[in-house]
Amino acid sequence: MCTLLGVTVFESLYMYDYCKQDCVPYLLTIRPHDKEVVGYIREMMVDPPFPRGSCQIPNQTIVSPDWRDINAYEEAHKVLLDIFKDYPLQGTFVEVGAQDGEFFSFTLYLEQVLGFRGLLVEPHPHLYAQMRRRKRSSHSVRACASPTGVPYKDILWARTVPEDLPPIPRRIQEGSNRLLRFVPASDHDLGTLFPVQCLGITALTLAVFGVPAVDLLVISTVGGVMETVASLPRIYSYKVLVLVNKATSVTENDAMKEIEETKRMAMVYSIENIHIFISLDPIIV
Repeated sequence: MCTLLGVTVFESLYMYDYCKQDCVPYLLTIRPHDKEVVGYIREMMVDPPFPRGSCQIPNQTIVSPDWRDINAYEEAHKVLLDIFKDYPLQGTFVEVGAQDGEFFSFTLYLEQVLGFRGLLVEPHPHLYAQMRRRKRSSHSVRACASPTGVPYKDILWARTVPEDLPPIPRRIQEGSNRLLRFVPASDHDLGTLFPVQCLGITALTLAVFGVPAVDLLVISTVGGVMETVASLPRIYSYKVLVLVNKATSVTENDAMKEIEETKRMAMVYSIENIHIFISLDPIIV
């Protein structure tokens, strides 16, 4: 298999999954968002949206979910709605770590009520299947967002959840899946491992929307959030950035401040593990 430091090159008309020789020269000739990578993702990996009106999620859940009081979700969600409620355009979003398409979603209301178009990214095979059964009106892809921006293969760790947990704690545990590299060695045996394809957010966005820009980018992963943001190239733009990440170190707090400085964004909300930034520059999507 054509692997180098965990990097796997896709098999397609343009790309090769198996190599006899060192892959470095080939990898250095393509960008992570090269048209060949984007074309493969669009044709072979992205699932289409379901028609509007097909969604299997009750309206009450969309408007006022049972988990609204968890981790300041309701307050943060209101901040987003205040930003987008009178938006003059049909907005676009990418939600990384979309789970089952319902639980703790920051995009469900925007999609179903405000008519936004979106891309849902979720690597866990069982959660992804649940998402598709809910028939969201957004594109979706079963993959992880590459913390480096480069496509490669990795291992996803999913915690083994006790059957007797109440519904909401159970969904919280199910949503705690993460790349194995972010799991303490002592916890490795507490979960199940799945192979997963990691893809750059820029390539994913180009594959769905044709431009490297969205109105809203949500990154909700357990581990690698700041690395994923840092990997975004300058050509990628977003009006609003939502990070679900508990900053527990000086390095992570510094990374939050760096977003404001290097990405020209202002933090407009930061409670518990939810942080919302808005661009200081006009974004044309």
